[in-house]
Amino acid sequence: MRAIAVVNQKGGCGKTTTSINLAAFLARQSRRTLVVDMDPQGHATLGLLADSTPLTQTMYDVFMQRAAGHDARLRDVVRTVHENLDIAPSNILLSAIPETTGAVPGREDMLADLLAAVRADYDYVIIDCPPNVGLLTFNALKACSEVIIPIDPSFFSLHGIGKLLETLDVLAKDTGHEIAARALVTLYGGRTQFARDIVEEIHTHLPERYFTTIIRHSVKLAEAASHGLPIAGYCSRCAGFDDYAALTAEVLQMEAPPEAIKAMEAPARRALETATPATEQTMPPNGHADLGGPSAPRPTPDGVVFALAAPDAQRVQLVGDFNGWTADGSE
Repeated sequence: MRAIAVVNQKGGCGKTTTSINLAAFLARQSRRTLVVDMDPQGHATLGLLADSTPLTQTMYDVFMQRAAGHDARLRDVVRTVHENLDIAPSNILLSAIPETTGAVPGREDMLADLLAAVRADYDYVIIDCPPNVGLLTFNALKACSEVIIPIDPSFFSLHGIGKLLETLDVLAKDTGHEIAARALVTLYGGRTQFARDIVEEIHTHLPERYFTTIIRHSVKLAEAASHGLPIAGYCSRCAGFDDYAALTAEVLQMEAPPEAIKAMEAPARRALETATPATEQTMPPNGHADLGGPSAPRPTPDGVVFALAAPDAQRVQLVGDFNGWTADGSE
């Protein structure tokens, strides 16, 4: 099980957006994924369970039970979002944990102990952290071996990542717990020289400690969260979808062995983009099995049928606008 914390002491840099969308794309790649919401604001919970029934138990309850010496299980609070994707939700009560557990021995290891009990249940755990480096974030860091640091192109973010990396170094020195950290540029507009300079600074000063994927600013990401959906379940034709799919491919490339992620490295949409025109019947060699060319339109009593053999495609989309026709149903 890979446990990845999404951390930055600066707010508004895309931590929650990254947590829920990376988790959703991992789930789409048949990875059993758990999102742990460690932010008392509960934004990851809202972003995945906006229309669900009220929460009866959250991470607050698990921590309080453990602090009281009772048998606390993460499974008691986990909610299923959809196939391969679960969430351990939180709410504002979680903010009381640092104070109420002040006298609890080993309180910084509570989350690590909870995750150890579900290690066999998940391939990935993504932990959304609060915008500070307090007890809740420290629990996440002790429970993880990897950290993603979202950075929006601003001076404050550039300053903040230095402080966070110092914190990780202190953690490794004092506890022996080593964490691999990578920066992820988010909310990127690319229209200003300053934004481009910030990205260049990150690449220069953090060699081999950043993701090559850059998450562009996309209003669709905010719209999806407001509907309690990851971008993968809301809009597949936007920058946010493409960028988080690319980020997920990078994360999966770090797995060993990599054979299981071939499809993600070159998704079906890219294969279709490089295909020969529809009048030709085969796709040029690109490392994938050839996709059959489209058949000629075939009239039937129910309408006109267009067929395309694409056995290796992960997604098939139909787009059309003629004679007032519109697509109905899903992709």
